[in-house]
Amino acid sequence: MAWAAGYRVDATGDLAKTGAFEAGGRLLARPDRVCFTRSKVQGMAFCGDVVTLSVSYGPADTKLAFYKSPLHATSGFAVPLPGGMATEGFVLNGTNHLHTLHAPAGAQNLAWNGRNLLVAFEGGSKVYRERWRGWNAGIEDRCHILRVPGVDELVALERNRQPVLDTLQRGYRAAKWLF
Repeated sequence: MAWAAGYRVDATGDLAKTGAFEAGGRLLARPDRVCFTRSKVQGMAFCGDVVTLSVSYGPADTKLAFYKSPLHATSGFAVPLPGGMATEGFVLNGTNHLHTLHAPAGAQNLAWNGRNLLVAFEGGSKVYRERWRGWNAGIEDRCHILRVPGVDELVALERNRQPVLDTLQRGYRAAKWLF
């Protein structure tokens, strides 16, 4: 299991100082919240009430996993940090999982622009492209721009096993389901 740390920022976008702790001989800013995730997460985006994870490793297909955001809960649980500090923690797991689908190998960065999810792939890198061709991996070197359904729509799609992404760029292979 891994975690992603969240920090408050001030009006100028600078990190708001909420304390620090020492770990491994380095002074680190105390996160305001942490969100525990599955392993091999390469990207994470908060899309309104939905959190999207890009889970990938090597030439295998990427999994885009959609979760109902736990951050809207009244409070999380205490996560101990070094130096006697603690922060608020939340979990993305089977309880709040909404839907998962496969995408081409190497999805990395996810960004939410308030309307669409942008998915960048490392398959455009010459190093990965040449290595992954030997594995017969689907290689993507473009950024995909995707519409993210709302929580209710994702729940219905999971129940009916319908494709989530209906507006992918030309050349994308059909989604394969995890169940």
